[in-house]
Amino acid sequence: MTPAEFTRKLRKLINRNDVIALLDQGDFAPGGDWGAGGCWILAAALKSLLGSKGHLWAVLDARDIPQHVAVKHGNLYLDYRGARTREKFLRDVRDDLMVPSTVRLAPFTRKLQSQAAEAGIPYDPKIARKLVALMRAEF
Repeated sequence: MTPAEFTRKLRKLINRNDVIALLDQGDFAPGGDWGAGGCWILAAALKSLLGSKGHLWAVLDARDIPQHVAVKHGNLYLDYRGARTREKFLRDVRDDLMVPSTVRLAPFTRKLQSQAAEAGIPYDPKIARKLVALMRAEF
């Protein structure tokens, strides 16, 4: 499957009403989506789908606080927008977060996971498992 095909399938799946409804089962801000509030869950589900080929990465702000979570797969970064190169991914993140070019990428270590939780990025493994099941049915 090409990155463009993957992106189309992923975006179609995560925008379905039944999939968006998964966010209502967790501790999310009202109006949250897979890019704002559900990024860690989506990244964990994508990593599970990809197995050892996927790695969780964090987008850090100038203070090294996680602002977003995605999956690195080869030379691509995957999140709610689909699969993109590092350059395109960082450009999109800067636009989404409306932050200057000071954001950087880092492997999503336990320390960063703890900081992400403290910063308000929720993670619920039950919702991630449900999302993985839906992804496996589609991919």
